[in-house]
Amino acid sequence: MTSTTPSVRKVKSVNFTDTSLFEFATKRADAQYGGNFSSYILALVERDRSLPEAQRVSSIFEDSLHSLIITRFAGQATASDTGYDYALPKLGVVVQAKTRFPKERKLEYAMLGSLQNAATCNPDKEVILVYPDDLAPQEKERFSEITALGLPALKVLGTSEFKAFLEMKASSADEVQSQNSPAPAIA
Repeated sequence: MTSTTPSVRKVKSVNFTDTSLFEFATKRADAQYGGNFSSYILALVERDRSLPEAQRVSSIFEDSLHSLIITRFAGQATASDTGYDYALPKLGVVVQAKTRFPKERKLEYAMLGSLQNAATCNPDKEVILVYPDDLAPQEKERFSEITALGLPALKVLGTSEFKAFLEMKASSADEVQSQNSPAPAIA
């Protein structure tokens, strides 16, 4: 008699909002796995899991933000209960970073609530929600819809827009500082 343990099967559907991406995935599943779409997805997940942490997309996004914010603009990582991930005191900015738009309503509401909280607790600062530039257009659109919250200090930016925004804020702060510095005395 052989002992067999029943396998646990979990099902998760994949909904494509981009038809060309769906067509590509279907062709790849047909060519590589005889049309077995689940095997194709499992192989992609296994490949992603086997990558070193530093090569995964979310890690790259987070690492680049961290070095940009912390190193270049003297930012600070914050505690998880603040409603944002980073603070840039010299620029008057707080930042929440998201690699993807939340899939579940509960997580979406939590994100919106934390943005509201960040804006309420920091009325003198701009609140920035930043996401990776390489997201699908539909996902970028969902992020941009957040501005309808009506928070005047809230900006929703892709990574490159965020970088340009910080550069502009830093140059403005430097300009104000140089205007407030007394002129050197002439001997």
